Amino acid sequence: MRNLEYEIAKLNANLANLPLEIKEIFGRSIQDLQSEDLTEKSLQVGDKFPDISLVNSQHKEIELEKLLKKGKVIVTFFSGSWCPYYDLELRALQEKLSYFKENGVSLLAISPQMPRYNDQLRGDLALLPVPAVFVIERDYTISYRFMDDNYMNRLNVVELIAQL
Repeated sequence: MRNLEYEIAKLNANLANLPLEIKEIFGRSIQDLQSEDLTEKSLQVGDKFPDISLVNSQHKEIELEKLLKKGKVIVTFFSGSWCPYYDLELRALQEKLSYFKENGVSLLAISPQMPRYNDQLRGDLALLPVPAVFVIERDYTISYRFMDDNYMNRLNVVELIAQL
């Protein structure tokens, strides 16, 4: 996969061909998210990330505490595989899995498609459906955060890696 910025630009060029009414729906949805000011209301760099335990798609429990014992954890929130922007970002992160592993960093991707996510996190983290990526230190401190009220904007993977 080429870099994420290139892939998103290509996706946006394809979306430019959509009917005007569809593009207006996208624009209104972004305006709605921006009016909620989610990026200001959510966790910030320096805050403590809550200790979480979730069940993955293979029905295995994943505990943040256990991952942090191994090293830093990148926590990324994505709406689901149906969203092309989230799909591109997740693929870009997956391409770096070997780098993360070599450097003792775990990647935890959380989607509301998982029923338990809705029950445990929705009230604690007012994050979704905006793009959100955090680097969590071993003491639960957030050392890096990417969030954007415009779901068409994605993190810079090179910038993320520099924070590790």
